[in-house]
Amino acid sequence: MTIYTQQSGKVRIRTAQPATCSHPSLSELDVSNPDESDVDFILHAFDSALPYLASIGSEAQWGTVPFSAKPERISQFTQYIQEAYDLQSNPTKGGPGWQDMYLYEVLTDATWTRVAVAGLSVQFPDYVPLDLADDSTRKATDYVYLKYLVTDRRSGGLAKGSASQLMTFIETISRDMGKKICYGDCWRGNGDNLLK
Repeated sequence: MTIYTQQSGKVRIRTAQPATCSHPSLSELDVSNPDESDVDFILHAFDSALPYLASIGSEAQWGTVPFSAKPERISQFTQYIQEAYDLQSNPTKGGPGWQDMYLYEVLTDATWTRVAVAGLSVQFPDYVPLDLADDSTRKATDYVYLKYLVTDRRSGGLAKGSASQLMTFIETISRDMGKKICYGDCWRGNGDNLLK
C-alpha cells in the first residue's frame, strides 16, 4: 500500500484497495464511509458523472446505465484493482504489465473522504486502434497511459482541483519511473467538446 500525503496534511493520494482481503482495511486507513469499498467508490464516481454528462448533451460518452449496474464494469474494476494491488510487491515499478489506481482523498472531520480516482498503466487499452498507436509505440517502455480519471460529483466542492492535482502527481511518479510520455484518450462525440 502506498500513501502520498501532501504538505498541507489535508490531502492524500493512495493506491486503491481490493474489495476483499485488503490490509490495512479502510477503517484502519480512517476512510469516511468504510463500508463502501474502493471498487464501489470508483463505480459510484462514474455513476455520479452520468447525469452531468446527460445535462450537457454527452450522455453517449458512457451511456445512461450506471456502471454499478453493469456486471462487466464491476468485474473490470475489481480485476484492475486486484491486479494493481498484487503488483505492488513487484520491485520493478513501471515494468511490463504494471498498473495502479490512485484515490484522491481530502481530510474532513478526522477522516479521509474519497473524491477522485485515476488509473494508470504501461499498456495501451485494446480499443486504441493501431493507426493511432502502432506496434513499435505500444512496445516502447518510455510511456504511461492514463486509463481513468473521474471526480465523484457526490463530493461537491471537495473535489475542486482534484483532477489537476492527480495529473501533477501522475507526472511526478511517471518521471520517477523513467517515463517521458503520458498518453490518454477522450470521447470524440458532442461536437468534440471534450477535446476542446
